Amino acid sequence: MEVLSTDGPGSQAADFIWGGGDLLLVGVTASCPSLLGTFDASSLKEATRMCKSEKSCNFYVWDGHAKRAQLCQGDSPDFIGGSGSHVAVGVRAAAFATSGFAVATNYQAVCETNDIVDEIRGVFDMQTASAKCSASEGCTHFTLSTVAGLDGMLPASQANTLWMCSGKPALVYHAGWLTAARASVLPPRLPVDVSPIFDGPTI
Repeated sequence: MEVLSTDGPGSQAADFIWGGGDLLLVGVTASCPSLLGTFDASSLKEATRMCKSEKSCNFYVWDGHAKRAQLCQGDSPDFIGGSGSHVAVGVRAAAFATSGFAVATNYQAVCETNDIVDEIRGVFDMQTASAKCSASEGCTHFTLSTVAGLDGMLPASQANTLWMCSGKPALVYHAGWLTAARASVLPPRLPVDVSPIFDGPTI
């Protein structure tokens, strides 16, 4: 998909903690190529559970004001930013599985200047990103920005930018970002305080 377990609160928290949960695009809405249904959802967590329980659900759009979630099927949605922090899109983590790499959703790799192998704009999917890293000598991991998670940090022009890096990954939680590393390189645990994720105003 272009960028844009067992059910239950405990397992979902683990998804976020271990970097394997749905990619969260806060402040973004999306077109729905094939609408599976619109349902009441009091929280983003509930919307996530709904999508997990529907095998054909690839992503969902949640509106915190309306307390409603659209469950969607399809792999080529149009993402629209500037929708307000009460709206979020969740993309199933399986969409970003990449051969030869371990993927962490909602994590950004912080690369020191000397460790940056290359910076490439206009990268919209993990397959392209992983192919570029695999073909680049010294690239052990990469981080990819999407249409969300740039506010106060990077200009909008750096959405869908790939940073390829060398060395041991240093990861920080950042909703809307993707990081992937060769399986032997990615740290085994990606701790994060889940309370603001679950209790903040956007969810």
